[in-house]
Amino acid sequence: MSVKGEDVSSKKYRRKERQGRRPFVVALINADADGYMFYNNFIIKGAKGGEDAADALLARLVGQPNKVDILVKAFANVSGLGAALKRGGKAFATSFSSHQAFFDFINVRAGKEWVDFKVRNTILVTLYS
Repeated sequence: MSVKGEDVSSKKYRRKERQGRRPFVVALINADADGYMFYNNFIIKGAKGGEDAADALLARLVGQPNKVDILVKAFANVSGLGAALKRGGKAFATSFSSHQAFFDFINVRAGKEWVDFKVRNTILVTLYS
């Protein structure tokens, strides 16, 4: 078989392999106080607010093609959210993570650069895996 033929069969194999995979969409959120933060009316409701926020976000993302898993990762320094935590933020984060199968609220080290670091590296591992 020629080199060109090997390239074609290799491409066909990779295409078939991709078709057999489970498709997904990834939404990465900088939920740190310095960046985007969930609406206060969700946070003050604590656990119920976490569930409501997960449902609302899923409803906005469902416009994606059917049979696509939606993975959401919200990154923030939970202890740095201060006032938000006093209004139910910790319960909110826990409930947000447990309400939908692929939703995660991820606690990161203090400092904006750490949220950015996590988001950047999650993008890289998602794109090249």
